[in-house]
Amino acid sequence: SEYLRLATGKHVEDTEYDGYAGLLGTSSEELWKVIEKLDDYGATELQRANYILKFVQYLPYIRDCNNDNYVRYPLETLIEGGGDCEDTSVLAAELLLGTGYRVVLLTVDTNNNDEVDHMMVGLAVDGATGDTHEVDGVTYYLCETTSASYRIGQRPQGYVVVGSIAVG
Repeated sequence: SEYLRLATGKHVEDTEYDGYAGLLGTSSEELWKVIEKLDDYGATELQRANYILKFVQYLPYIRDCNNDNYVRYPLETLIEGGGDCEDTSVLAAELLLGTGYRVVLLTVDTNNNDEVDHMMVGLAVDGATGDTHEVDGVTYYLCETTSASYRIGQRPQGYVVVGSIAVG
């Protein structure tokens, strides 16, 4: 199956940010079925984006094991029923890209020590409000993927975006 091929194949280490873009656009038929279903929700672009974000946010947070510091493919995260911030951000980015949105992955410092220790998604969508990050003249609204208590454009307190990864 596609899942087994991805799960047992080569992965990107969670600190190899240049490799993240290669994880996207790998959607299998199974993931495209999910994308097609999600594309049906919401009367507006913003409502549909909110629905997709909530879908990902409700997946459980699963910490990496000691020797498991790699980023899962979107299908892996979906089938395994959760993941850490990199995994859920890559899944959210894939679902949002698949439904026509512009996104970037955002590297984040949560401890104010100039070290990347978290990942979020940046989403370009009309009608959103809140915290943004600009990349190449495009305004992206911050999307926290690990907790359903955050809406599009809402940044957890103390989180500072330190960089972006182009993905599509």
